[in-house]
Amino acid sequence: MKMKLKAISLFMLALMMPVSLVACSGTNVTNTGGDTAKNSGQNKETQTVEKKENKNREITVWLQRYGSTPSISNDFMKDVTAKFKEKTGINVKYETLDWSQALTKYTLASTGGDAPDVADLFFLQSFQKIGGDKWGPMQINDLVKEIGVDKYITSTLSEAKVGNDFYGIPWRMDTRVLLYNTEHFKEAGLTEPPKNWNELIEYGKKLTKTDANGNITRSGLIFRNAQARFDQTWFAVLTQAGGKVLSDDLTKTAFNTPEGAESLQFMQDIVHKHNIAPKGIIDPSFDPNNEFLSGKASMMFGAAADFRATQEKLAPQMKDKYKAAVMPSKTGEGPSSISFAAPISIMKTTKDVEAAKEWVKFFMSNEIQLEASKRFSLLNSNKEVMNDPYFKNDPWLSVFVKQTERVVPGDKPVAQWSQIDAFPNGPIPKMATAIMAGKSVKDEIENTVVEINKLLAQ
Repeated sequence: MKMKLKAISLFMLALMMPVSLVACSGTNVTNTGGDTAKNSGQNKETQTVEKKENKNREITVWLQRYGSTPSISNDFMKDVTAKFKEKTGINVKYETLDWSQALTKYTLASTGGDAPDVADLFFLQSFQKIGGDKWGPMQINDLVKEIGVDKYITSTLSEAKVGNDFYGIPWRMDTRVLLYNTEHFKEAGLTEPPKNWNELIEYGKKLTKTDANGNITRSGLIFRNAQARFDQTWFAVLTQAGGKVLSDDLTKTAFNTPEGAESLQFMQDIVHKHNIAPKGIIDPSFDPNNEFLSGKASMMFGAAADFRATQEKLAPQMKDKYKAAVMPSKTGEGPSSISFAAPISIMKTTKDVEAAKEWVKFFMSNEIQLEASKRFSLLNSNKEVMNDPYFKNDPWLSVFVKQTERVVPGDKPVAQWSQIDAFPNGPIPKMATAIMAGKSVKDEIENTVVEINKLLAQ
């Protein structure tokens, strides 16, 4: 899952108190007299009146389900909508969407069906295109300007934009790191994680164990490839090689290059040449988390921040036996991973735009985003939230903060991306799976480029 969260508010009212320095018996005195108290009282009265006026206003919010159980999202929304009503008087009806149903519901919402006022979206560009002038996400440049974009991790902004216009604001964020078993490293005489491809292969060979017949009993390296999904891993490897999926103008493919071929060959060689990952990795039943937690793999390439929650639930005995590290790149420098984000969007069909904007401003505040991060075990697109001690002082999460300094967007901001990277039958997932199964890198690239360029031309 793209995960693709989250103690200071984005908006604070600065109360300018009149200060006068009065000479009295040679002493300076600060005047905090009646005018300030009177103004404070008037502000409270104004807020009370506004809340009463808002009591009949109501908006609907859809949020996808996060956390290990549905109750986590429901409890979070129950709490934050109550806080919002207390602050503004506006009622919020909410629905938490199951991931398996979200695509269908948002497609219907963007073609004239039932839609919320505010949506926790993905594939924003696709929904904006199919919605046209009537449905789908609304352009909110004014709201984005009010909130400000400098506080957001740069790579996450593209997922909230269509061209130069914003149709959402990024909130939850996901990036990937390298995971390694510290006991295996100590056993192999390794004292620090690999920083480049050569070290990654060298370490993998030292860590791999085989039986008398040459069968791998402990993999030196595996990919985070649940359900045999290798496309997201490839996006990171391509970045590490200095390549790109699409051209800068997003009109054609850009990986039919030496960097593109090298990145895919590198992944294939991990299994078929270097023999540091099992061939069974291409089986859809292969579970990389279980493989690592059971001690059958020493390094995992592409672990997400929620891995720790998985470990604590399924393998508490593994506590303090693994660490995260910034992903190695080909040379040890430059971008080495990808990021995913999800935007909060206001839908064109909302009947109360201003109430929807108030909710977005409230939801995107640092305070609420930090709370969401803690409850959902997610990263955040907001740099100020990611710099909170909750992230910065945690040995595990702080690695993800460092990784965000070396990322590029995983999803590309084109409407056709939902088709290009559709799993399992989109052009890119099919190509990555075929190559990991041993097919020709050259042939697969050529065939996939033709497919993608046809889609981009639509």
